[in-house]
Amino acid sequence: MTEDMLVVDISYEPNLVYLAEEVQLTQTGRLLRRNGEDIALLLPVPAKQQRNQQTKTQADREAFHRAAGSWQDADTEQLLAEMRESCQSVSSPVDV
Repeated sequence: MTEDMLVVDISYEPNLVYLAEEVQLTQTGRLLRRNGEDIALLLPVPAKQQRNQQTKTQADREAFHRAAGSWQDADTEQLLAEMRESCQSVSSPVDV
């Protein structure tokens, strides 16, 4: 959505800063109207969705510890060669 919008720096426009901060705080948009005509819509930027913070279980911790170092014996050159080959087999090749 914001990729196709022009950016306007309102740092030195205290009335706009106040209005924008109110929209951000309340997460409620504002319809801007002049002389009875709707001229703009001020919407809050969506808050980033928080990652689900589940409590880690003992099984989670044990699995994490078992995985530590599990790649130390991997042949990285062979792995990279396989990744390159895999990438070349798709329609748009990617350098690895």
